[in-house]
Amino acid sequence: MSQDLSDLLHFGLNVSGSMLIWAAVLAWYVWPKVKKMDKAAALVPLLLLHTTRVNGLAFLIPGVVNDLPAGFAVPGAYGDLAAAVAAGAAAVALRRGSSLGVPLAWLFSVIGLADLGLATANILLHGVMPAHLGAVYYLVAVVVPGLLLTHVVVVLRLRQP
Repeated sequence: MSQDLSDLLHFGLNVSGSMLIWAAVLAWYVWPKVKKMDKAAALVPLLLLHTTRVNGLAFLIPGVVNDLPAGFAVPGAYGDLAAAVAAGAAAVALRRGSSLGVPLAWLFSVIGLADLGLATANILLHGVMPAHLGAVYYLVAVVVPGLLLTHVVVVLRLRQP
Protein backbone atom coordinates (compact mmCIF):
# COMPACT_ATOMS: atom_id res chain seq x y z
CA MET A 1 0.00 0.00 0.00
CA SER A 2 1.39 3.43 -0.91
CA GLN A 3 2.06 6.03 1.79
CA ASP A 4 -0.64 8.34 0.38
CA LEU A 5 -3.23 5.57 0.45
CA SER A 6 -2.20 4.59 3.96
CA ASP A 7 -2.44 8.23 5.09
CA LEU A 8 -5.91 8.57 3.54
CA LEU A 9 -7.06 5.39 5.25
CA HIS A 10 -5.85 6.58 8.64
CA PHE A 11 -7.35 10.03 8.06
CA GLY A 12 -10.69 8.48 7.11
CA LEU A 13 -10.65 6.37 10.26
CA ASN A 14 -9.83 9.45 12.37
CA VAL A 15 -12.66 11.48 10.86
CA SER A 16 -15.13 8.57 11.08
CA GLY A 17 -14.25 7.92 14.71
CA SER A 18 -14.65 11.60 15.52
CA MET A 19 -18.03 11.68 13.79
CA LEU A 20 -19.23 8.72 15.84
CA ILE A 21 -18.04 10.25 19.11
CA TRP A 22 -19.55 13.66 18.35
CA ALA A 23 -22.79 12.03 17.20
CA ALA A 24 -23.07 10.06 20.44
CA VAL A 25 -22.41 13.10 22.63
CA LEU A 26 -24.87 15.25 20.70
CA ALA A 27 -27.59 12.57 20.47
CA TRP A 28 -27.32 11.31 24.03
CA TYR A 29 -26.54 14.49 25.97
CA VAL A 30 -26.94 17.69 23.97
CA TRP A 31 -30.06 17.23 21.80
CA PRO A 32 -32.32 15.93 24.61
CA LYS A 33 -31.67 19.18 26.51
CA VAL A 34 -31.50 21.57 23.55
CA LYS A 35 -34.88 20.52 22.15
CA LYS A 36 -36.60 21.42 25.43
CA MET A 37 -34.82 24.73 26.06
CA ASP A 38 -35.81 28.21 25.02
CA LYS A 39 -34.56 28.67 21.45
CA ALA A 40 -32.13 31.50 22.24
CA ALA A 41 -30.75 29.77 25.33
CA ALA A 42 -30.25 26.57 23.34
CA LEU A 43 -28.57 28.19 20.34
CA VAL A 44 -26.14 30.60 21.99
CA PRO A 45 -23.66 27.99 23.31
CA LEU A 46 -23.76 26.08 20.01
CA LEU A 47 -23.09 29.28 18.10
CA LEU A 48 -20.27 30.26 20.45
CA LEU A 49 -18.63 26.92 19.70
CA HIS A 50 -18.56 27.93 16.04
CA THR A 51 -16.81 31.22 16.78
CA THR A 52 -13.68 29.08 17.21
CA ARG A 53 -13.72 28.68 13.44
CA VAL A 54 -11.42 31.71 13.36
CA ASN A 55 -8.77 29.02 13.83
CA GLY A 56 -9.31 28.14 10.17
CA LEU A 57 -7.03 31.10 9.40
CA ALA A 58 -4.21 28.72 10.34
CA PHE A 59 -4.65 27.24 6.85
CA LEU A 60 -2.79 30.34 5.63
CA ILE A 61 0.25 30.07 7.92
CA PRO A 62 3.32 28.42 6.39
CA GLY A 63 4.95 26.10 8.89
CA VAL A 64 1.59 25.28 10.45
CA VAL A 65 0.52 23.65 7.18
CA ASN A 66 2.74 21.85 4.67
CA ASP A 67 2.30 23.25 1.15
CA LEU A 68 -1.46 23.19 1.55
CA PRO A 69 -2.94 23.96 -1.90
CA ALA A 70 -4.15 27.57 -2.03
CA GLY A 71 -7.34 26.44 -3.77
CA PHE A 72 -8.30 24.77 -0.50
CA ALA A 73 -6.51 26.99 2.03
CA VAL A 74 -7.77 30.43 0.99
CA PRO A 75 -11.51 29.72 0.68
CA GLY A 76 -11.31 27.43 3.71
CA ALA A 77 -9.66 30.07 5.89
CA TYR A 78 -11.96 32.91 4.88
CA GLY A 79 -15.07 30.71 4.83
CA ASP A 80 -14.30 29.70 8.41
CA LEU A 81 -13.76 33.35 9.32
CA ALA A 82 -17.11 34.32 7.77
CA ALA A 83 -18.85 31.49 9.64
CA ALA A 84 -17.20 32.53 12.92
CA VAL A 85 -18.28 36.16 12.51
CA ALA A 86 -21.83 35.13 11.58
CA ALA A 87 -22.00 32.76 14.56
CA GLY A 88 -20.76 35.47 16.91
CA ALA A 89 -23.25 38.03 15.56
CA ALA A 90 -26.11 35.54 15.92
CA ALA A 91 -25.05 34.59 19.45
CA VAL A 92 -24.88 38.23 20.58
CA ALA A 93 -28.24 39.05 18.97
CA LEU A 94 -29.92 36.02 20.56
CA ARG A 95 -28.35 36.73 23.96
CA ARG A 96 -29.64 40.32 23.82
CA GLY A 97 -33.12 39.18 22.79
CA SER A 98 -32.93 40.88 19.40
CA SER A 99 -35.42 39.96 16.71
CA LEU A 100 -32.40 39.60 14.41
CA GLY A 101 -31.10 36.62 16.40
CA VAL A 102 -32.96 33.84 14.61
CA PRO A 103 -32.42 35.25 11.09
CA LEU A 104 -28.71 35.68 11.89
CA ALA A 105 -28.57 32.08 13.15
CA TRP A 106 -30.08 30.94 9.84
CA LEU A 107 -27.56 33.09 7.96
CA PHE A 108 -24.75 31.50 9.98
CA SER A 109 -26.12 28.05 9.11
CA VAL A 110 -26.11 28.82 5.40
CA ILE A 111 -22.60 30.32 5.49
CA GLY A 112 -21.18 27.61 7.73
CA LEU A 113 -22.65 24.66 5.88
CA ALA A 114 -21.68 26.16 2.52
CA ASP A 115 -18.13 26.60 3.81
CA LEU A 116 -17.93 22.98 4.98
CA GLY A 117 -19.37 21.75 1.68
CA LEU A 118 -16.98 23.86 -0.38
CA ALA A 119 -14.04 22.73 1.76
CA THR A 120 -14.97 19.10 1.17
CA ALA A 121 -15.20 19.68 -2.58
CA ASN A 122 -11.88 21.56 -2.57
CA ILE A 123 -10.14 18.74 -0.72
CA LEU A 124 -11.03 16.47 -3.62
CA LEU A 125 -10.56 19.06 -6.37
CA HIS A 126 -7.11 20.17 -5.20
CA GLY A 127 -5.79 16.80 -4.06
CA VAL A 128 -5.34 17.75 -0.41
CA MET A 129 -3.55 14.97 1.42
CA PRO A 130 -3.36 14.53 5.20
CA ALA A 131 0.34 15.45 5.16
CA HIS A 132 -0.56 18.88 3.69
CA LEU A 133 -2.56 19.70 6.80
CA GLY A 134 0.41 19.73 9.16
CA ALA A 135 -0.61 20.95 12.62
CA VAL A 136 -4.19 21.65 11.52
CA TYR A 137 -4.71 17.92 10.93
CA TYR A 138 -6.37 17.72 14.35
CA LEU A 139 -8.73 20.59 13.56
CA VAL A 140 -9.86 18.81 10.41
CA ALA A 141 -9.97 15.29 11.87
CA VAL A 142 -11.42 16.04 15.32
CA VAL A 143 -13.06 19.47 15.39
CA VAL A 144 -14.64 19.70 11.93
CA PRO A 145 -16.81 16.60 12.40
CA GLY A 146 -18.18 18.19 15.57
CA LEU A 147 -18.81 21.46 13.80
CA LEU A 148 -20.69 19.69 11.04
CA LEU A 149 -22.87 17.79 13.49
CA THR A 150 -23.52 20.82 15.70
CA HIS A 151 -24.71 22.56 12.54
CA VAL A 152 -27.31 19.82 12.28
CA VAL A 153 -28.37 20.48 15.88
CA VAL A 154 -28.58 24.24 15.22
CA VAL A 155 -30.76 23.71 12.14
CA LEU A 156 -32.99 21.20 13.93
CA ARG A 157 -33.49 23.64 16.81
CA LEU A 158 -34.11 26.56 14.45
CA ARG A 159 -36.86 24.53 12.75
CA GLN A 160 -38.66 23.99 16.05
CA PRO A 161 -41.10 26.60 17.35
